[in-house]
Amino acid sequence: MLTGLVCILIIPAIAAAARVDLTNDGPAVVGAPIMFTATVLLDPDDDRPDELVYEWSDNASPRHYNKSDPTSSLTATMMLRFDGNDRFGGYYTMTVRVKEPRLILPDRVIGEESTLYSITVYLNGGIELSQPGVTPREPGHVSMMNETLLSVNFHDPHHFIESATKVEYFWSVNDKINLGPFADPTLGYNMTRVGENFVRCIAVAHFNLSTEQARAGDATTKWGLFELTFNVDAPITLVNVSGNNWLKHGELLNLTVHCNGTGPWEYCVAVYTGRYNVTGNETCSNPIPTDDCTVPILRYLRDNGTYTAVSVLSNAVSRRVTPVAITVYTAVRRPQLSYYIIPLSCALAAIAFILFGSIKLIKSNRDYNLEIADFDFSQPGEAAAPPSFGRRLLVSMWPGGARRATGSAGATAGGESDAILPRGRTRRRSYGLVEDYEED
Repeated sequence: MLTGLVCILIIPAIAAAARVDLTNDGPAVVGAPIMFTATVLLDPDDDRPDELVYEWSDNASPRHYNKSDPTSSLTATMMLRFDGNDRFGGYYTMTVRVKEPRLILPDRVIGEESTLYSITVYLNGGIELSQPGVTPREPGHVSMMNETLLSVNFHDPHHFIESATKVEYFWSVNDKINLGPFADPTLGYNMTRVGENFVRCIAVAHFNLSTEQARAGDATTKWGLFELTFNVDAPITLVNVSGNNWLKHGELLNLTVHCNGTGPWEYCVAVYTGRYNVTGNETCSNPIPTDDCTVPILRYLRDNGTYTAVSVLSNAVSRRVTPVAITVYTAVRRPQLSYYIIPLSCALAAIAFILFGSIKLIKSNRDYNLEIADFDFSQPGEAAAPPSFGRRLLVSMWPGGARRATGSAGATAGGESDAILPRGRTRRRSYGLVEDYEED
């Protein structure tokens, strides 16, 4: 008999030490249940014990304690509820010890774990932000162009609030606009102030408690305060592309894309050969951030033909895809304009000169009638008196403006005098050395 007892004492344990994972679904409001879940994690080489015992305890006052019956499951749960005697709530620690039961020896602890949990006197939850048809690039941003949905989402995994007879919601927007009470936990509101905005909601749940719960001190009304700060942005509604999209072969494509909306922005640009049909679902795999929505598109397009430059611009609440058609062509060399203007100008000047000369010639022939006869009335041996220098000069410069005057008061014997006659239409007759001018 003693030998058998000794053999029992030296038998090794059938299970090695294991790792335990312990979680809880808190926080929980006073009166609502909270559940703890323990999971035993064994190594693949370890032998699985036939039965396990889960022993629960925490540091609350009064202390919560529970020991499960032996089970073959590697997962166990425990649920507890704080009654109305706890007016303040707080943080507590729950510990689970997983044991292997033995017949004679004490149960062997094969794993142990603890978790921190929270009990509150207020309803738990938060405000969720959404906009139908808008997928924000960053959380906490909404568009000023769409209605914003603000919803109170309770943390109530065991549907405690569903037992309330009535729940009311009171809203405040930017501490300026108060709305409610409402029975619906969702508020639709148009946020028009660009920048940071703030909303607050007070939810009040009314319970019709039983007499037993009332004696336990549970309150018939519970309330929660929820707040949310978020940003309202102006979406991109206008995209403008400037620059030349008709390029001579060899020219550099230089376009600039401008957009509006609230920054910062992100963008990317792609150039496709030929026509590209935009789907609107284009995105940027490696977007470039910018604080100024001025996007340059610089490319050298080597071949002639048609191209499409596609820019994808986005901010926190919108995305715009803009295509631009581009044509590259070979320019035909043409003579410069001066090649035609200079010869044409010279030809016109020559024609004008010829016309002017012809008109002048016709007018001169009309104004003068010249008759010349060679009569010599001089006596033999007499020499004609040469005209004076002044007369010759006057005749050469003004053929019709001078005539020979003889026998005047100022003439001297055997001499002649020069007189300036009025200019007009004059006929000239010449008889040898004798010239006579007759005025019309």
